[in-house]
Amino acid sequence: MTPSASAASVPIRIGRCQSVSRAVRLRRNKWLWEILDRFNEVGLPDCWLVAGSIAQTVWNLACGRSAEFGVKDVDLLSCRIASK
Repeated sequence: MTPSASAASVPIRIGRCQSVSRAVRLRRNKWLWEILDRFNEVGLPDCWLVAGSIAQTVWNLACGRSAEFGVKDVDLLSCRIASK
């Protein structure tokens, strides 16, 4: 499936740093790109794509493997601070 233009406007948050080169690498993983394309559909407040799927994608590309190689799952984190 080809990602729609809406995915291009989704910020990719990687820990404390936002890196264009990392974002470009992550977009080479068609599964992560599909998730980012549908991020707004999830409807979770302050939702982040986190953990192993990001690291695995970066390592795969650095080692000449396909971006999706060995990625078994994807973790989404939603942070919500309770109001007093």
